[in-house]
Formats: sequence, C-alpha cells, structure tokens
Amino acid sequence: MPGSNNKATVILKLNSIAKIILIIASIILFATRSWTGEDAFIFFRYVDNLVNGNGLVFNFGERVEGFTSPLWIFVLSLIRLITNFDLRPTAIILGIILSTISITLLLFFDNSKKVFFPLGIILLMANSAFRDFATSGFETSLIYLLITAFAILIKKSLIYERPFLAGLILSLLILARPETLLLIPYALILLVTEKKKYIKTDESKPRSKFKQIILFFVPIMLIVGGYQIFRMGYYASFFPNTYYAKKGGEIYMAQGMHYLSDFIKSYKISFSIILIIIIGTFRFDKGFYTVPHKLDHLVR
Repeated sequence: MPGSNNKATVILKLNSIAKIILIIASIILFATRSWTGEDAFIFFRYVDNLVNGNGLVFNFGERVEGFTSPLWIFVLSLIRLITNFDLRPTAIILGIILSTISITLLLFFDNSKKVFFPLGIILLMANSAFRDFATSGFETSLIYLLITAFAILIKKSLIYERPFLAGLILSLLILARPETLLLIPYALILLVTEKKKYIKTDESKPRSKFKQIILFFVPIMLIVGGYQIFRMGYYASFFPNTYYAKKGGEIYMAQGMHYLSDFIKSYKISFSIILIIIIGTFRFDKGFYTVPHKLDHLVR
C-alpha cells in the first residue's frame, strides 16, 4: 500500500540520519580522548627496526619477541614503509578509523524498516574504556574491527557457508591477540551443530560438514601456524617473551577474574544493563537459546 511504503521510507531515512549522527559522534568522542600508552612505543621501536632493515627486534642484534600483537606490528610497518609518517599520530588516526569502521558496520548491519534503537552502540560509546583504547596506540581498535566482522558472520549464520572466511578472520584475530584462540572451540561448535547438514555448491556435489571444518582450519594453519614456525625459528621460543616475563610459565587465569571484577566495579551501570539485556532477550526454547523476534532488532 502507498501509505505503508511512505511510512517505511520515512523510517529508513530517519534511521540513516540517526546512524550518521552516531558515527559523527563516535569520531568526535574518539578524537577528543586520543592518547598513546607508553607500551605503544614498544611497538613503534619494533616497527622502526623492521622497516630500517634491522630485523623484528627491540635492540639491534637481540632476537626477543617483546610484543603480543604481531598483526599490529605488520600493519604499522606496512603503513610506515609506504608513507614514512610518524608512528604516534599514525597509530592514533588508524585507531580512530578502525574503531569508526567497527561502529559503522554494527550500525548498518541492520537495514530493516523498523524503528532503530542501537542500545549496544550507545553502551559502547558511553563506556570510557572503549573510547580510550580506541586510540591508545595499541592493537585494540584492530581487535574491535575483527571481532565485529566475526560477530556479523555468526549473526548472519554465514560461518557454515563461509568457513574459509571465518577461519581467515579468526586467524587475524589470533595474530592480533593470542587469547582469541579460545574462539576456535566456539566456532567449531557452531559448525558442528549447524542445522543444515549440507550446503550445495552444485547439484551433484554437496559440501559436507567435514569439508567445512577443513576449510575453516586452512587459513588458521597457514597464517597462525606459519607465524608460529617463524617465531620458533627466529626467536627460538614457543611463546612471546612477555608470557614468560609476566608469570614465568605459570597459568595466569586468576588475573582474568581480576579484570572482570575491575570492570564490574568501574562500570556498574554498563554491566547491569548488559546483564539485563542478556537475561531479558534470551529465552529457553526446546533446548536452544533463541532471541525473541521483537527484541532481536532492539539489541543489534
């Protein structure tokens, strides 16, 4: 009907305007809180040495892996090699760009004709830790982008249809932050429990779950496995030096609980709202947790 079409058009325009306003607001918030953490200069030193032909080292002639994000090192090195820009402003500007792209993906992921209320985005922008570390000189903004891409892949149920892409994104995540290796079991559960047993690439050759899992692991073996071989050969170490320096090989699980406790104490309102959303939007239905349709649009 003409009336309903006009109403849908108006809602789409209002949604687009709201999204653009939020994107502009996020850029301003990121820029006004921009800074560079002291540990970021460790990255910069490695990048300088790598670009200048001294190797991936902090001190010339000493092969010690004193960083935890190889991907961030490589990204900054590529930019420095091409542009020769100063690393500190480069890292800040890159952080703003990557964080803004993450926000944009989350906002425009939902293109429905319903009224748009991005509660999740508002919570992120209201969180000072999110804003601060978007431009810290660290790899955090890169993590935002990769996590967002991976989450969208899962939300759209594309992890089974695009297993190689899922594995590629996860490989980059692991190179950016090694603890994201813990997402591999989660991704495997999604692949194994996928309702569709086959995705037909053509009428005669259906693609089995086993093949999907193999495709998922190919980029992980090539990228993560390839860097691990480089690490053991170049640094003669299985883990980065930071792992041994912090705990001397002991399990460091307790520190994660301290981080969670600090977050809850520092951001009581944000944590309470997140908890309410999780409890209020998920219901138990025939053995699976599902998001009610009316609330699904709200939390995107």
